[in-house]
Amino acid sequence: MNKYFYTILCFVLFTLFQVEAYSQSVYVSLNNPVYEYIERFETRGVLLRVLNGIKPFSRKEAAEFLLQIRSANGSEVEMSKVELEQLKYFEKEFAEELLELGYRIKRPEKLTGLGAQIKKRAPEFIYSNGRNLLEVKKEDFSIYADLILNQDNSLTDSSTTGNRDDVLRYTSGIRIRGNIGERFGFYADARNTKEWGTRDYPRGEDQSGPGLGWANNYSDYQFHDEVTAYVIVGLGNYFEFEFGKLQNRWGPGYRGGLILNDYATSFDQVKLKSKFWRIKFVQLFGSLVQLPRIVESVSEEENGFKKNYAMKYISAHRMEINLFDGFDLGIHESIIYGQRSIELSYLNPVMFFWSAEHYLGDQDNSLIGLDFELYRIKGWKVYGEFLIDDITTKKLGTDWFGNKFGTIIGALWTNPFKIHDTSLRFEYTRIKPFVYSHKFAINKYKNFLSGLGHSLPPNSDEFFISVNHYISRKMRIEGEFIRQRHGSNPPGENVGGDIDLAHRNEIDRDYIGFLEGDVEKTSSLKIKFSYEPFRNLFIKSYCNLLSGKNFRINNVPGQDFDSKKFFLGISLNY
Repeated sequence: MNKYFYTILCFVLFTLFQVEAYSQSVYVSLNNPVYEYIERFETRGVLLRVLNGIKPFSRKEAAEFLLQIRSANGSEVEMSKVELEQLKYFEKEFAEELLELGYRIKRPEKLTGLGAQIKKRAPEFIYSNGRNLLEVKKEDFSIYADLILNQDNSLTDSSTTGNRDDVLRYTSGIRIRGNIGERFGFYADARNTKEWGTRDYPRGEDQSGPGLGWANNYSDYQFHDEVTAYVIVGLGNYFEFEFGKLQNRWGPGYRGGLILNDYATSFDQVKLKSKFWRIKFVQLFGSLVQLPRIVESVSEEENGFKKNYAMKYISAHRMEINLFDGFDLGIHESIIYGQRSIELSYLNPVMFFWSAEHYLGDQDNSLIGLDFELYRIKGWKVYGEFLIDDITTKKLGTDWFGNKFGTIIGALWTNPFKIHDTSLRFEYTRIKPFVYSHKFAINKYKNFLSGLGHSLPPNSDEFFISVNHYISRKMRIEGEFIRQRHGSNPPGENVGGDIDLAHRNEIDRDYIGFLEGDVEKTSSLKIKFSYEPFRNLFIKSYCNLLSGKNFRINNVPGQDFDSKKFFLGISLNY
């Protein structure tokens, strides 16, 4: 990074120390079920200004929504027994933030039996709040820590090819969060994962995989470590500044956002967020990793040759506004660039990136999107997102390769047919050819080997339907059906089905229809079950029936397959 970035960073940090700040809370992990709970009551008409297209939420935001739900119980909405139990569960999880908002919950009841004997011999800060393994609270300092443990096994049996794919995965780690004074919040989640089974893990210089960052392969197993770590500094009631390494998810899509999704691994970033009136805004600048590496120079050192790799950056911003109760509108932009120093134009929070790109010579990969959420009818929410990667207005309505769009349309129905504690969701996603790709390798819309946007490849669509039901607060069953189509590139032809292969002006056709190429079709039926016998200890399992048509298997085109996958896992704070 160049001197301009450090100058700006030092200026921002200096400014933060000169203002009065308020108690600052860290973010809620993106896999926390509180997001689903909040969305449920948004759909039921209780929460009218969630602005949930920018995730993750802060713990304080989540607590504010829980307080609104508590206030509405019995007056605006009648809650089921399961919903009340879930509310009490989340109130305990966010007890400190609720207390700051003026709502106190009861401390955990005293343990009895063996638990009381263990607690009697343990230090007072061990499991003192009935939630975290460790809690230390002083006048101007607080820290909470938990162990992370996970063991899961999956078995995939293909009746067509006779192949088996057995994968065992073990993860261990630690999660720490807390505050220093009223200005600083900090968070760190560090975990190591070992994966082994029937797969081969060939050694290589650059190792990665879907959804992963750096991974080390050792022939018969893979080792991967992942750390999410950041600090947040509050600026009054309206602004917060963040520096660290984490994931983001923008937009209303359930299966993934089109512009920023948590499918790829976390990346280093600085972020400025603001929330006022009916508006929520975020500006993000981050550093990504390009694979395969682009070597800019090689220098000779005492113990060998050192390679200097090209830097890759992302800038993005998003604004959401609640136009009226029950209707939210969002607009966002992002741009990928690299192999040069940081551009000040892309750090400007109120700059239009598409204009800045023109100003800088049209060398970068810019995207712009618009989305909405409509939840005026209680029990229903309709949402959609539209992404423009590139556009030529004179050729709209044709198969011109340069009109690269992505679309999501979905609906959520809570308590369908008056079945309590149940949700039914429909979602359709369509991504046209060549979306996310770019003629310059450094500008591919990826971090390591995973796309930063939706997990679907370009020239694909997906229909998704799911129904989930809580038998009790601790027990949940879910069924989902997914139908995908993908127009893959035939040998020797580029129809825009590969994010790594952009349109080649002198080779590829200029007019390519959606789902041209070798159309691969996949159908998936999955039944999932989860049970939480003790707080934050989960037992999860699922059975997945998968079938595919017209795939290239063992270099033979036009092959069909059927497979069954069984999964069982047990996790703690995972």
